[in-house]
Amino acid sequence: MNLNLKNWENFCKYQASSWHGTWIAYSPQLETIKVVNVITSLKLNPENTEIHHVNYYSYADGTTEEKEYGRYTKDSLRSLFLENTFSWGIKKLEVGSKLFMEIGFRHENQRTRLVTEYDERHALQRITVIREQLSVPPSEPAQPSVENLSGVWQGNSVSMMSDLQVSEAIPIQWQGFDSLGEQNQVFFFPDGISLSCPLQLEIGEAFAIAGGWLLNSTEHQRVIRQFDQQGNFTSLTLETLRHVS
Repeated sequence: MNLNLKNWENFCKYQASSWHGTWIAYSPQLETIKVVNVITSLKLNPENTEIHHVNYYSYADGTTEEKEYGRYTKDSLRSLFLENTFSWGIKKLEVGSKLFMEIGFRHENQRTRLVTEYDERHALQRITVIREQLSVPPSEPAQPSVENLSGVWQGNSVSMMSDLQVSEAIPIQWQGFDSLGEQNQVFFFPDGISLSCPLQLEIGEAFAIAGGWLLNSTEHQRVIRQFDQQGNFTSLTLETLRHVS
């Protein structure tokens, strides 16, 4: 299958809809910076050839705002859609440049998204956690933060390259939230959401940024965005695990 077409079909199948969400921005010390209610409209046309993206913001002071982000086609997508997950962001870390990256998950009628932002000095500046639900605002988090997956968790891992090629699935076993290395700080949020990322990025050092979500008591997914020593994005990896004992 044409790789652009497969990427597009995953976008349409899992993400195109009207998502009602709460966006909470945190500092690296997990202090709440801002809370915004947002409806993200990703409307697919009848021909399945174009998605129109509009966000409707409701702020704490009672003001509202509408922002149009454009119309997407299979040939204009900047995001990578790997099964029910996706990611997009800066493809190369450069001297004096900021880094912005998003990882997202879809499960049944819910979505979870994690946004990490680094400043010009490549220091972590902000983390935004987005919980969304189809058609209506999300309920309170169904479960608290999860800092350990007890028992044995097994599953598989697949990777998508920057050219949209997808690897064969390989079997894996859960290694822990801290398995990406000592340079990564792990953050835990309500509803089983986690983030693993460096507090400081350095050109010349490979790094990875990962978002995780405990979908329910027996299923966990993690998406890892990898960068090489030159700061180039190299791959997106989806780990899908199930509790087996």
